[in-house]
Amino acid sequence: TDRGYLRVTWHHNHFDGLGERAPRVRYGQVHVHNNYYTVDSPHFVYSLGVGRESHLYAENNIFDLHGDATAGEILHNWGGTDIVEQGNAVLRDGGGRLTETDRVEAHNEAHPDKPLGTELTWVPQLVNELSPVHSVRAVPRLVGPGAF
Repeated sequence: TDRGYLRVTWHHNHFDGLGERAPRVRYGQVHVHNNYYTVDSPHFVYSLGVGRESHLYAENNIFDLHGDATAGEILHNWGGTDIVEQGNAVLRDGGGRLTETDRVEAHNEAHPDKPLGTELTWVPQLVNELSPVHSVRAVPRLVGPGAF
């Protein structure tokens, strides 16, 4: 009953210490942009879950990896097939330079039994002056004071 109804945009949030489901998507279209993920939990499993019939578009997010967390763990395949991701960056332990890495490639290397594709099946329509997509380098400045 969820097919064709879920259309959500998550933007300008700080997800600090979440273990998983930020978000996990099934049967819907979800645009995740300009979020800051601090991955520093002993219970961390994944951040973005690509589920059955999902259309996940991840754009200009920062994943600040601490401890043993790797870029290959950011995505998890829950029976999905594709995710579009662009402009996302990884930061190590809260410092250093932003490194753009291909999370789909990292996932596929870490999980060759559950590969994901990058076919563009949906383009976000909810981007406007109220929720613009900013440069990934602006995310710490924009999300820090405005996150809730």
